[in-house]
Amino acid sequence: MALIEFTGEDSWLKEFEYIGSLISEINQAIVRRRQLRLGNIEHAGLSSQLRKQIPQAEVQLAALLRALEDPTNNLCRTVVPGERERRMRLCENLKSNLIKSSQEYYRGGSFRGPFTKVADLGNQLIGEKKRANLQEVLLMKSCEVSREKLFKWKLNDLLIDIQDRTTVTQASLEQQTSNIHRSDEEIFHLG
Repeated sequence: MALIEFTGEDSWLKEFEYIGSLISEINQAIVRRRQLRLGNIEHAGLSSQLRKQIPQAEVQLAALLRALEDPTNNLCRTVVPGERERRMRLCENLKSNLIKSSQEYYRGGSFRGPFTKVADLGNQLIGEKKRANLQEVLLMKSCEVSREKLFKWKLNDLLIDIQDRTTVTQASLEQQTSNIHRSDEEIFHLG
């Protein structure tokens, strides 16, 4: 049970009901718009109305949720935890309905009018451009990988060359050291 402000009204519930009715209006406009032909003046008017109402509902619903989540908000402190959770669930339900409505609007609903083929062709062209760009990026990445492989092979060859020279130098040093020890031994035995 919610604690009600001294004015006798719960402004949060009023705002919640308003947003609920706004989402209902949005859904009705989407259904009506779906029944109209693309290019119809009423269709354009409904589209314009929906472009304004959907973001408005999103902003107001987000504010409603923030009011419940913000511990510094008076509403958050005056509503008992069980009621707060119930209101959060109600808001999540509204949010889900709004998301579905928004997706339905931006998807264009189930309308398949004469301009749909043009839109499909446009989408196909956009898809082809994206594929071409992706292929170009992949080609560039492939070139980079090839350059890296070439660099690694050259570096590996250089390391092998250094290792071979080190081995030869090591063998030469061992030979020279051995000759010096023999010379020292001969001098020691002779002297």
